Amino acid sequence: VPLTSDDGSIDRILVVVENITERRETEKKVRESEEKHRQLFETMAQGVVLHDAEGKIVDANRAACDILGLPRNQLLGRTPYDPRWKPIHEDGSPFDPSMMPSNIVLKTGKPVKDVTCGIYVPEEDEYRWVVIGSAPRFRSNETKPSLTMTVFTDITERKAAESALRESEERFKALHNASFGGIAIHNN
Repeated sequence: VPLTSDDGSIDRILVVVENITERRETEKKVRESEEKHRQLFETMAQGVVLHDAEGKIVDANRAACDILGLPRNQLLGRTPYDPRWKPIHEDGSPFDPSMMPSNIVLKTGKPVKDVTCGIYVPEEDEYRWVVIGSAPRFRSNETKPSLTMTVFTDITERKAAESALRESEERFKALHNASFGGIAIHNN
């Protein structure tokens, strides 16, 4: 910064130097941490969606898109009330979307864990079974969540295996009950 004398001529120059090494190092660490967490978010097997305070999806990872059968750009903005999902309980009865974990978290501000739900995927014409957990995220000094982070695990294969086992057991019982001569099982 030039300092001038009374006649307007430059008398002295003032130079201000700031050491920004520490700030640059901190910025580098923040970028590395963000990249590490973004990579984890994108490569994890569980689906993760972030819902805003109105329940709209504002972010989703690759697994969420795969499980829910939609590309990210079509997933954003949807809510649990979207009619495409047709959520059901394990007994096949309709699952009220207001009772979805993300909606409960938005109402109560408390985490919800281990909710099993069937979500319809029209592109596959099938239900995907998921176990869902959701947790609130608050802005400082606020009591109402600004976001919910919802994580869900696809258990469709496990549900299919359980169903196949039940069917096998039922066939065995039917065969046993229909046999005239009896069936004996021996352990060696």
